[in-house]
Amino acid sequence: MSPPFLSVVLAVAAAQATVVVPLVGVGVPKNDVAILTAELRTYIGRSTSYRLVTPEEMSAVDEELERQLSGGCDEASCIAELGGALGAKFLITGQVGKLGSLYTLQLKLIDIETVAAKRAA
Repeated sequence: MSPPFLSVVLAVAAAQATVVVPLVGVGVPKNDVAILTAELRTYIGRSTSYRLVTPEEMSAVDEELERQLSGGCDEASCIAELGGALGAKFLITGQVGKLGSLYTLQLKLIDIETVAAKRAA
């Protein structure tokens, strides 16, 4: 059974190559953020209705990806460049945070061609 927030974000991504960029942590240990990023990729990779652009496929553009993501990668040109380099239709970005003992997860599904958020959860 999939978490409901992922179903909302991924409903548009059917049959399209999708990149999951590393989640950003706010007040959360790096190891926890890495584990959550891996879990999100695993969930997406289980689907047979669309193709996950794997971290291995991304290795050719890892340096550029890291550079752009460290700057936020919110500009249209940045997102379009990433998508073009990876051959993807969608990009999933997100943030993991902690408020007291409550963890939060925000995800955005971005259409690379239009640089518009298609879904958020």
